[in-house]
Amino acid sequence: MILGVEHFGLMSRDPEKLAAWYRKILNFKVIQHNQKSPPTIFVAGESGSLLEIMPYTDDAIVLSGKEKRAIHTAVTVDDLERAITELKDKGVEFIGEMKDHPGGVRLIYFRDPDCNWLQLIERPQPLR
Repeated sequence: MILGVEHFGLMSRDPEKLAAWYRKILNFKVIQHNQKSPPTIFVAGESGSLLEIMPYTDDAIVLSGKEKRAIHTAVTVDDLERAITELKDKGVEFIGEMKDHPGGVRLIYFRDPDCNWLQLIERPQPLR
């Protein structure tokens, strides 16, 4: 029986460095580290959602521009304005302004050090 999505994977030229950024900036915790060189590292936020950070392979296709933005990681927050302030204090540069959407949904975009797009999103009610 299919239960759902367990994790989302990102390739990185330096998985250790990228995992450290997710720990420092987003307070994610390392859940698993395979101790290989280069490693594959699973990190998770407070909600338990997993992100796999793995090394690039020689045959990887690197996306750019609009394609790269279309594939983004949405990080849920309970107070978007406070999260923006805290992340700005940690040196995060946001792309554009915070946007309001129907139903009270608010969001804003930024990028990690490998230029992967992230979306901070605040919803009045989870989509469950």
